Amino acid sequence: MFKALAKLSTVKWIHIKWLRSSALFFGLLITFTLSIVQFDTVSGEPALFKRFEYLMYDTRFNLSLALKPPFENPHNIIIVDIDEISLLKEGRWPWSRDKVATMIEKLAEAGTLVTTFDVLFSESQINPTDRLIDVLHLENQNEMADELLQYRSQTDYDLQLADAMTSMDVVLSILFGEDESFEVGQLPVSVIINEEVDVSRLLLRSAKGFTSNLPVLMDSAVGAGFFVPSVDTDGIIRSVPLIQKYNDKIYPSLALATGMSYFLIEDIQLNTVRLNQFSDLVQSIGFVDQTFKTGAIGDVLVPYAGPQRTFPYISATDVLNGNINLDQFENSIVLVGTSAVGLSDLRSTPVGTQYPGVEVHANLI
Repeated sequence: MFKALAKLSTVKWIHIKWLRSSALFFGLLITFTLSIVQFDTVSGEPALFKRFEYLMYDTRFNLSLALKPPFENPHNIIIVDIDEISLLKEGRWPWSRDKVATMIEKLAEAGTLVTTFDVLFSESQINPTDRLIDVLHLENQNEMADELLQYRSQTDYDLQLADAMTSMDVVLSILFGEDESFEVGQLPVSVIINEEVDVSRLLLRSAKGFTSNLPVLMDSAVGAGFFVPSVDTDGIIRSVPLIQKYNDKIYPSLALATGMSYFLIEDIQLNTVRLNQFSDLVQSIGFVDQTFKTGAIGDVLVPYAGPQRTFPYISATDVLNGNINLDQFENSIVLVGTSAVGLSDLRSTPVGTQYPGVEVHANLI
């Protein structure tokens, strides 16, 4: 009898173990099946396959970097960094426009060819003289208020920044968005392309609204470009559109706008192919004497030259205070951006997380 009970207990234990194993197996099978059935929202491919593709791309890319010779920075691209030290010494961002004007003047004196700002100047800075005049009027000191009017231009820091921008080629940023009611600032002139291209047919990224810069600043800039790159579904930046559409006009990325200024050109050649009776796709972009192959929406893979700080970083406070090697800036392209954590421009890339967005533009340039 005891043998029979022991045998029965063994059978039950085996049965329970089989049930647990089966449940685990079918649970894993269901999870695997769902991961295949779930599709990537951008590419339309199974999410599991897309993640594997991303992983393989990142691995191959980093292995290829290890085989390349050290990056030599042939066009002398320098990042002027609004870093933690600059915020500590100069105060919190945004800085007064006269301080930014001083930075531009220092860079121009050092021989910089193009300065690109990976930041927006979309709002007017309050003129302190205007505020004082308002206070005097409230206290019925109108005569003193009228006397102060002659000093108003000396504290118009937006105008001072615009004047400083005429000392060199300055490229500003644009932020395109999806809110149709959001149109702030002034857009630059659209990129001029070959006339036979029907922009309305192109399957480019298309914006519904924008945030740009003050008209007085845009009038002094040589160009402007959008600065928000595309992000893959796993949160990593691998590719970036070089062009984008807004109201059937084409605008360049910040990197492309900088390159156009550097090479003193005003237009690009867009090469397209017919998809169907309604749509065209971009094949390549003609730029000076080169042709860049692109994706169907005008995007390119970011050719990262290495990990963070592959390009030289100079603290913005050092530029402001003249603590720089002037020879280093001769014939340079300067990108003004930030690596400060609090200013939220750190990105995930195949070559590292917490990667400053401004250096993404440097790699593209």
